[in-house]
Amino acid sequence: MGADRFKRSSQERAWADWLSDTPPAPPTHAPESRQARVAQANTYQPRVPDRQPTADSRQPAIAAAAATTPPANVTININLPKLRLPNARQAAQLGHKQLERLRTVPRPALPYKRISIGASVVAGVLVIGVASQQLFFRPSAQQAAAVKAGSSSVGAAVTASAPSFIPVIPKDKPLLASPHNGQAAYDGTRDTYSYPDTVQGTEVTVSEQTLPDKYGSAQEAVSTIAKQLKATQPLTVGSFTAYIKNDSQSHGQIVVYASKGVLIFVQSAFTHNTDSWTSYLNSLQ
Repeated sequence: MGADRFKRSSQERAWADWLSDTPPAPPTHAPESRQARVAQANTYQPRVPDRQPTADSRQPAIAAAAATTPPANVTININLPKLRLPNARQAAQLGHKQLERLRTVPRPALPYKRISIGASVVAGVLVIGVASQQLFFRPSAQQAAAVKAGSSSVGAAVTASAPSFIPVIPKDKPLLASPHNGQAAYDGTRDTYSYPDTVQGTEVTVSEQTLPDKYGSAQEAVSTIAKQLKATQPLTVGSFTAYIKNDSQSHGQIVVYASKGVLIFVQSAFTHNTDSWTSYLNSLQ
């Protein structure tokens, strides 16, 4: 009877706990267990790679395999194309075809005739310019030889700063009387004075120097020097006779003249008639 009393007491306590408003507390070990599992899952654990067999550990196995495996023969086949020498006939035919193709290429439509004419004109102008440059400010070798042959003065060459004579110039061109204005030139070693001018619109070169004292008159000096230069065409200028040398190859002319004690040479790259020369020589003073 005492045991039933204790059993009934425990059941009453159980019913009292179930009927109470406060639920029984859950076991405390469950949250701790889950938190431990989460922490363990979030923990980084490095992976350890599988160990590879070392050379020392594989050496016996390799040696055993090599002892039991018979040697193998390795064969390499290399196929090269057959080389053939070029056919000389085919090469020649190919070159001939290419040459014919180049020959048949049409030329550009250019005015070749005008180009050739223009080139000829430019070449002619250059030749005339070179010839004129050789004539300007430079007496010819024949003139120098002819004057030297007629001169009786002997001595060392002296360079002068001004001519020993008064230059004879066209009356309408006074600037040609001085070499300091850039239009005329004076050679102090030869005592020659020269300047460029024009006759009928073409350029000429006038070279002047004193008459050689060997001759008795200006006419005698001009006649003798003209003969040495082979200037055979006479030209009457007032009471004086000048002479013209005609060059059949260059079609140029040289006129030998004297005025006021000055020996004058007029050189032209072109041919002029006697009236043009007479008019020009009369303009000199």
